[in-house]
Amino acid sequence: MSSELNTIQWLVFFLLLVLTTRVAAQTVSPKLLTYCYETTELLPHFTGNGADVPKNNPGAAIEILQNLDANLAEITINFVRKPWLRCLRELESGKVSAVIGSYSQARAKFAMFPILNNKPDNRFAFSQTKSCLLQQKPAVIAWDGKNFDFSNKDNAKGKKATIALPRGYKIIDTLQKFGFNVYTTHSASNAHELLFKNRVIASVSLCNFNDYPDHIVKNPIPIRTHYGYLMFSKDFYSQTPSLSKKIWQALKDIDKNYYYRKYKDYSSIANN
Repeated sequence: MSSELNTIQWLVFFLLLVLTTRVAAQTVSPKLLTYCYETTELLPHFTGNGADVPKNNPGAAIEILQNLDANLAEITINFVRKPWLRCLRELESGKVSAVIGSYSQARAKFAMFPILNNKPDNRFAFSQTKSCLLQQKPAVIAWDGKNFDFSNKDNAKGKKATIALPRGYKIIDTLQKFGFNVYTTHSASNAHELLFKNRVIASVSLCNFNDYPDHIVKNPIPIRTHYGYLMFSKDFYSQTPSLSKKIWQALKDIDKNYYYRKYKDYSSIANN
C-alpha cells in the first residue's frame, strides 16, 4: 500500500511539474524589439511624414513587420520614427533594436546582418532596390551603367555636378568617387525639392519614381542595385541570437510581394 501511494505521489508530482513548466513557458514576456524608420515618406515602403506611424496604409514594409509582430509570439515590435542618420546612430548605441538598410562594411561594425560565407545572405533580404539618376534638362550628365560623363556640350567646362542626397545614405561615397559634389540634406524630399527648384543639377530616386516635373529627366539605367536587410543592433543580437535568426527566417517566409502589390500605384522617392 505504501509503495502504491508513493507511486501515485510521484505521478502527481510529475504531472504538476509538467503543468507548471508549460504555464511558465506561456507566461514568459515577449522580447521588445524597437524598430526605427525615417520621418519622411519613402513609398512604397512607408507612408506619411513626421513621428507618427499611420494607422491606415502605413506602407508595405511596416505592414510586413506588423504581420511579423502579430504572428511571432516571442516579440513585440515598437515602431519609432526618426531622421535616418539618427536611426543608424541609435542602432549603434543600442537604443533601438533594428532598422532596414543595405549592407556595408562600415555598418557591419555596429549591426548584425544575415551572413553566409562572410557575405550578406540575399535569401533573407527584406527588399531589392534599384536607384536611378534624376537631373535637370538638358541632361548634362551621361551614365552608361559603368561610368559618368560630365563633358556634355551643355557643361563645356566639365565642372563637378552638384547632387543633393540625404545625409547618411550609402550611395554618397559611391557618387563622390565618380566625381560628384554631394550636398547633403535632411531628407529625400528635401533633396528632390532642391533639384526641382534648380538649386542642384541632380538627385537620386528609386527607378520606378515618375512624379517629377517636366524640366527633370530620369536616366533609366540603374546606378545602384542593392538589397535591404532587417539589421539588428549588436546588443539585441547578442542577447537573443536564436530569436534574431528566427525573426529573419519568419520574414523570409512572409509573402512580401503581397504587401508591395497593394502599394503598386504609389511612387517611390528615395533609397536608403
